[in-house]
Amino acid sequence: PAKDVNVDGVMRADQARGVLHWVNTASEDELRSAGIYGRGVNALVEGRPFASIEALGASPGVGEKTLRAALSGSGG
Repeated sequence: PAKDVNVDGVMRADQARGVLHWVNTASEDELRSAGIYGRGVNALVEGRPFASIEALGASPGVGEKTLRAALSGSGG
């Protein structure tokens, strides 16, 4: 079962696995086109593969804005 993800107070448990899969396989261009820039892209690229949503959220440079963009860009 997917872990709960709290982004801006909205629980998105159904998308957690999709986000992890998408982040782990997305190119730098795909990350940027989803609205993730600068440190966020660098942190995601350097930190992959992520084993859990907690590992993604704990990565340096990955804040709420990056997680929100990842959730939006994952396609659910």
